[in-house]
Amino acid sequence: MDKNNKRELFEAVERQKEQLLKCENQLRDIGPAYEELVKEKEALEDNLKALTIKMNKIEESGETSTPKSATSTEVKKEQRKPETVSQLKTQLGVLMTSLATLSAEKSKMEANFQSDKRQLRSEREECEKVIRDLKEKLKKAQKDIHSEVEHVKYKLIMERHEREKEQADHSAMMKELQRLVSDERRAKEQLEMQVKELKSQVSGKSQRRILEAELEIARNKLKEAEAAAKETPPLLLSLQAEMATLKRQHRNAILEEQKRAGAAEQQARVLAMTHEARVAGLEARLAELSETVGGYDRLRQQDQQAIQKLKDQLANLREKDQKEPQLTELNIDPQEIIGKIKKLYSRLLDCDNKGNGSSHAKALLHSLNLYDSNQDLEYKEKYESLSLEFEDYKQQTTSKLNALTSARMQSARYHASNMMESNERENNNTQLHLAKTHNRNLEERIRMLNAEIAGKERECKAKLEQQQQLIQDERIKHERILSQKDNEYRGKIAALEQQLLRQRERSLAVIEEKDQEIVTLKTSFHALLPNKGSSFSSEEKSTSSSLENASEPTTDLVTGLLTGDSPPMLHYAQELARREVQVSALRKANMKLEEQLRENQRDFFHAVEKHKDELKGLQAQITRLEACKSREGANLEYLKNVFVNFLITNDSSSKRHMLNAISTVLHFTPDEMDKIRHYKW
Repeated sequence: MDKNNKRELFEAVERQKEQLLKCENQLRDIGPAYEELVKEKEALEDNLKALTIKMNKIEESGETSTPKSATSTEVKKEQRKPETVSQLKTQLGVLMTSLATLSAEKSKMEANFQSDKRQLRSEREECEKVIRDLKEKLKKAQKDIHSEVEHVKYKLIMERHEREKEQADHSAMMKELQRLVSDERRAKEQLEMQVKELKSQVSGKSQRRILEAELEIARNKLKEAEAAAKETPPLLLSLQAEMATLKRQHRNAILEEQKRAGAAEQQARVLAMTHEARVAGLEARLAELSETVGGYDRLRQQDQQAIQKLKDQLANLREKDQKEPQLTELNIDPQEIIGKIKKLYSRLLDCDNKGNGSSHAKALLHSLNLYDSNQDLEYKEKYESLSLEFEDYKQQTTSKLNALTSARMQSARYHASNMMESNERENNNTQLHLAKTHNRNLEERIRMLNAEIAGKERECKAKLEQQQQLIQDERIKHERILSQKDNEYRGKIAALEQQLLRQRERSLAVIEEKDQEIVTLKTSFHALLPNKGSSFSSEEKSTSSSLENASEPTTDLVTGLLTGDSPPMLHYAQELARREVQVSALRKANMKLEEQLRENQRDFFHAVEKHKDELKGLQAQITRLEACKSREGANLEYLKNVFVNFLITNDSSSKRHMLNAISTVLHFTPDEMDKIRHYKW
């Protein structure tokens, strides 16, 4: 009943959704249609205004025109010609604007129609794609279900074969036991008959003693046979032994696993201790390395400061070297002057020699007061002093160059030592990095081992609790989902009902307004049609033939536009009809798609019900297996005795009692009990 109610609710919700979609589409169509009608109304009102102005002017001209002389009529005709032409031009302009508006509206309607058509086609294609996808999904689901059903059938067939084999083995064992019991009974009866015959035949004591001894022997044999019959069969003993061995193995495995877990925990603890010790050592080494690195940094800073000092000294020396050549240049200037003077003096002497006389040069020197007798000696002394100074300067420069080269060598050695220290620091950094990576790897291993231990513990716990939790979770989930969906659909239904009522009221109001506008337009058109004939008759009477010939095309245009069966309105009606046809076709296609969706939903509900039935069957099997595991040897002994008596007896009432006992021990389901009761003994 709940399922049927839910299906009915689903169908009602789907119907209301369809109605909402239809109403929305109608409202979307009504809005642009209303705008188009307003524009057409404005164009027609402009036409009406132009025509009413024309009709009023024609009536005024008819009232004023009286039968006068021919000269007055001709003057009036000449005055009215330009006025009528201008009026007709204005009317033509108005009509052309109205035609333009109507043609624009027509083009807009055609464009809207084409866009709607494209949208409908795209929606149709999307619906077809959805249908194809659903069909493919259904096919896949059917294939999966079919494969699962075949697999389950195969399992059931295999289980049936195994059960049949077991039943055949048990029946063969029971037949053998019955045969042994019957043979023993026959032997017992034969022995009793022999005893009776011997008692009747033999009357002596000796024979009696012999017979009594034989009877005792036979009784002992019977007791042995009964004891053998009462003893459990070897298969049951073997099964019990196997069960005991399996229990022992299980206990041993649990103990071994516990021992392994304890050993693993101990190993993990030992590893943790070792790792902690290693970490402590590494931390100590890190502290030492950090101290060494700090010392190296301090030395580096000191070295940098020394390098800066040496650089400053080199810069000072370079500045001094640059200043000293300038001083030497200042000191060397007189020698250059002396050389130039000597050259000039030699040239003067050459000139005098060429001129065969040195009086000119000497006269020039005397005139300049530069000539001296001790001049050569002074020059020689100056030359010697200058040469000595030059040698001293050379020695000074060589000593300075040697000092600079030694300073450069020291700086190069210092740079080399710095490079060595930097290499050592890099090596120390690499060792630190390797130690850190090794520490991280060890920590990750510890984490992995702890995670594995925790994972094994969780798996052992999860395997014990997984089935019960799954069943409980599924039940809780189904109940929650059902309650949530019921609440959601109830809220949606209420909201949809309110929206439907509002949209109905709005659509009815809009439709009434449109009907009123259409009625007013129709009445205006019908009112204009008779006035048109009278106006044209008055024009014929008042105006001449030339004016009639000029106004004929304009009147034809006006009549063509103002008639009730105008082509734009016809085109609009045709377009509406076409749209209605297409909408009806799309509605039919939508209905087909909805039917297919409903069928798919029904199939899905059937599949869910089958799945629930299968779950129930599997739960029953699980309970049976758990019951089979929890049974003890006493129940098997009792069941064996009851089953033997059930096979031996022929009374139906005793068989029923035995059946009840067997059902209580084996935990038969009510369906199985009904099947057994329907069977006629």
